[in-house]
Amino acid sequence: MTAVTFDTLAFANKLKRAGLDSTIAETQAAATAEIFSDLSKNQLATKDDIRILREDIQRLEMKMYGFIAKSVSFTVVILGSIQTLLHFM
Repeated sequence: MTAVTFDTLAFANKLKRAGLDSTIAETQAAATAEIFSDLSKNQLATKDDIRILREDIQRLEMKMYGFIAKSVSFTVVILGSIQTLLHFM
């Protein structure tokens, strides 16, 4: 998994230049870095996650096509049987 990089020093310096107290700016930078780290580890989909999801969707599509083909075949057999029965009545 690729880590999200966040330059805490640059962020803290920008906050300080904007007039924020040094301690608050550094604490804010650390908290923001922690949030980005948590998001990248637990919340964001990776390329592998997306690849696995695509494979799952493809497998599901194949199952659906199989089910539909079986349903159509079954329907044709039933209708053919009904037609044959009606023909002999």
